[in-house]
Amino acid sequence: MLRSAQSYLTVADNRDAFVNDHTGMLVGDLVSMFENLGDNCELGLVQRHVGVEPLSLLRFSSVILHILIPALDGGFSELGQPASIEPYEVGGWWDVHESKYELRYHSAISTARLNQDEVIKFESRRLARLRDKMIEDLQEGRKIWVVKRIDRPLIESEVMALYLAINRYGPNRLLWIALEDGSHPAGCVEEIAPGLMKGYVTKFAIPPDIANTLSIVDWISVLTSAFKCAHVYLGARDDKSADSSASS
Repeated sequence: MLRSAQSYLTVADNRDAFVNDHTGMLVGDLVSMFENLGDNCELGLVQRHVGVEPLSLLRFSSVILHILIPALDGGFSELGQPASIEPYEVGGWWDVHESKYELRYHSAISTARLNQDEVIKFESRRLARLRDKMIEDLQEGRKIWVVKRIDRPLIESEVMALYLAINRYGPNRLLWIALEDGSHPAGCVEEIAPGLMKGYVTKFAIPPDIANTLSIVDWISVLTSAFKCAHVYLGARDDKSADSSASS
């Protein structure tokens, strides 16, 4: 099944009206329903671009898929240990390498504000708190999780392994972002399995200048299409759950 809410002129002209017409939501509310599972901060910067700042563990982090899946299986149980938090200075700001799960991210903490030991303490508490929130979100099953990879294309078996990992917490939905091709224009979404979708964009943002190379029109279009596809799945899932409860 292929779904597309694509209308580039409409998105570019008035993204708020476009999103509202297709979903009945504000654009900020729409993009806040999605949460990053890798491979970098592109989705997080799309959210910032439209004026929302949702809190999530991997929003601005680089993450490696073959490490992420066992981390999910173990509930990120060792995340936040001070010995694994390695801040390093970049242009007057602290970046962080979390060595247990190989996460790397900008802390948004200046070196003038906190010293290295203080950053370790702060990040230890923050990572543990965001891990707990992520587990709760996975158990609740209302987010749409997003994965992509820019250095080499993801293959379906890798994405399916991630899909199965998040669904061990309960029914969850996953959106796999890939580059458009001759059969799949940017903005369209196809359903691969119940709750597993593949969406297409023209290009990925280019590190290190991700913020200035975002394809905002593509992202808004594909997230809108994914919401419509996922909303059908969520309704069917809830109807099935209600039928099961009524018959028991």
